[in-house]
Amino acid sequence: MSITVYILIAIVYLILDYYIAKCFSEAAEAKGYRDSKYFWICFFMGLVGQLLVIALPDRGCKRNTS
Repeated sequence: MSITVYILIAIVYLILDYYIAKCFSEAAEAKGYRDSKYFWICFFMGLVGQLLVIALPDRGCKRNTS
């Protein structure tokens, strides 16, 4: 395979990883954790970071949806 294919695969992976990390960061925010570290944990650690956000307890803070 050409190096161009590998670069394209890496770019697609990083875009998907960014989107997934952003979704899990929003989930952590909905649970009451307003820190950007959960985005970076999910971005760099992948599945381990996602499981960490899933396991976060709810702080009981309601997010204003209006």
